Amino acid sequence: MVLWFIALKSSMQEGCEPKVIINRIVQRNGIALGTVTNVEEAVKWLSYTYLYVRTRANPLAYGINYKAYQMDPGLERYRQELVIEAGQKLDKARMVRFEARTGYFSITDLGRTASHYYIQYNTIETFNELFSTHNTEADIFALVSKAEEFEQIKIREEEMEELDQLLCNYCELPVAGGVENTYGKVNILLQTYIGHGELDSFSLISDTAYVAQDSISNVAEISRKDWKLIRSYKSKK
Repeated sequence: MVLWFIALKSSMQEGCEPKVIINRIVQRNGIALGTVTNVEEAVKWLSYTYLYVRTRANPLAYGINYKAYQMDPGLERYRQELVIEAGQKLDKARMVRFEARTGYFSITDLGRTASHYYIQYNTIETFNELFSTHNTEADIFALVSKAEEFEQIKIREEEMEELDQLLCNYCELPVAGGVENTYGKVNILLQTYIGHGELDSFSLISDTAYVAQDSISNVAEISRKDWKLIRSYKSKK
């Protein structure tokens, strides 16, 4: 999980082939598998990854200047900083438990679920921030609709009229954002799918299939497994 977060952060910095880097790190997640338990092992593990190869080939793209690269050609310090930073952030998100003094970390149930179902770090952060003991059903739909997994859903002008009809005919709960943004559209499609609504537009049929089959199960798994944990955590704050 720490290694997955590092890949996400670094690929965003470089802006090149992010899906390749992220998928390789996720699929070979040492912490989730129990083969990486501390900073030293994670630093070594990173030296076997495509991320490491690309960083050495083009260090400037990853924010490493020439002088720093000359002093640390193996990028050991850079990898260590990435691991520690990722460990701290994921600990804050309750996806791992990171002990800075000893350098050891272990994955939590929340982190293991996210790793297994390929749920994005930003989605977990959103859930941690917005889950509340006072959430209504409408709040839950709005929250799920903001998952990062749905960001590739596009807003198309030719769909607006049909989305308005779906909103009126099949949405029993208020839709935050309406039809003019991604999370509003996702909310409408979720409620339409649950209400067995009929769709005419091929693009909406395709988007609904993606939302319902490929992503909602992942987000629902987080909700099912960690709702009690999050409620307990929030009540203590």
